[in-house]
Amino acid sequence: ENTADPNTVKILKLSLWKQVEPLLPKFTGPGVYSRRWKQRTLCEAVRQKFKKRIPWRDLDPERLPPWQTVNLYYRNNLRVSHNWLKIHKILVGK
Repeated sequence: ENTADPNTVKILKLSLWKQVEPLLPKFTGPGVYSRRWKQRTLCEAVRQKFKKRIPWRDLDPERLPPWQTVNLYYRNNLRVSHNWLKIHKILVGK
């Protein structure tokens, strides 16, 4: 069970966020992630997944949004973005 509080979870460092934010697609739509979780927090979770090379299910449920939410955000917003390679390079450093 996910126990992370959207108001207290780990977020992306400001220096990284300032580089990534302009590259992100607009954060709109009825998705659950757009109502509860900030994009910055979702990007941190995606960063953790790729930086640590772990499965989605292994994201820390006490410090990050539910893995299902992060995966949905990644698939619907980041992966399809024409800027994904730039975003990935900033988040993961590769």
